[in-house]
Amino acid sequence: MGKYVVRRLLMVIPGILILTVFVFSLVRVVKGDVIDSIVALQGGGRGGYMSAEMKDKLRAELGLDKPIYTQYVIWVGKISRGDLGVSLFSKLPVFDLLKKKYSVTLELILFTTIIMVAWGVLVGVLSAVYQDKPIDYFLRSVAVLWLSMPYFWVAILFIVFGSMIFNWSPPLGVNSIDEGIVNNLKQFVLPAAILGLSQGSGIARMTRATVLEVVRQDYVRTARAKGLSERVILNRHTIKNAMIPVLGLIGVTFAFSLGGTIVLEQVWSLPGVGTLMLKAINQRDYPVIQGIILVLGMFVMLINLLVDLLYAWLNPRIRYQ
Repeated sequence: MGKYVVRRLLMVIPGILILTVFVFSLVRVVKGDVIDSIVALQGGGRGGYMSAEMKDKLRAELGLDKPIYTQYVIWVGKISRGDLGVSLFSKLPVFDLLKKKYSVTLELILFTTIIMVAWGVLVGVLSAVYQDKPIDYFLRSVAVLWLSMPYFWVAILFIVFGSMIFNWSPPLGVNSIDEGIVNNLKQFVLPAAILGLSQGSGIARMTRATVLEVVRQDYVRTARAKGLSERVILNRHTIKNAMIPVLGLIGVTFAFSLGGTIVLEQVWSLPGVGTLMLKAINQRDYPVIQGIILVLGMFVMLINLLVDLLYAWLNPRIRYQ
């Protein structure tokens, strides 16, 4: 197991390098010039005008006059020391900006992941145990319904009909846990439930299929022939083996859920990373965009690493392949 963990950790290094190249290149293919954005948003002198000489001087101060590969080497050298750069507009360190916003996004991700996994696994196992019975048809219908509706559309419907019928609208801003757990949960549970049920429905369908496949295996028939109860067979022999392919889907779904939380932050007026990201894109604030995408990408890579390690724990044969 130790050798397998070391190999997987070493494989992360080229993945991070590829991620840095992708992030650095992505923000530079976006149409528009950051200098023009700075001029437009900050006035740029009289009437928002800045001469070509002044633009060249500002571009040199920001290091944008250097070749692309030189900019990349300088940027990688900084992030290797934990320096994500400084915002071109607020002049604040990108790390400090992210630290203020990520607590909101991480809390939303946490609740979403808990609901997504709990809903997906529970519904999938129940549907498989009660195959072709009314509860199976009901749960499968609910899962298909959630899959067929875009989560952001459902969130908008909740807000629109909530305000029209119940005179309710989501609270603006975020209350910290120190100000009261109940008030804090009110702002996160509903958007997390909408996204978690939507993303978890795909996991439910996969869980049902893998559980039904496992219960038809010879070792399960042998356990049943030896007189073991269905509960023991399900807990000891079925669920653990059925979860191996489901873990892969959970890892992929988590990446989509991460993007979904950024969208729901806009719908639900949560001041998280999504708000910061859209603002940075509109301003062509390269350091902030790069910092957000880099951290999110590394977070997804960490989850995929944990999924691979869980693979090896559930199925020891993977370690020797």
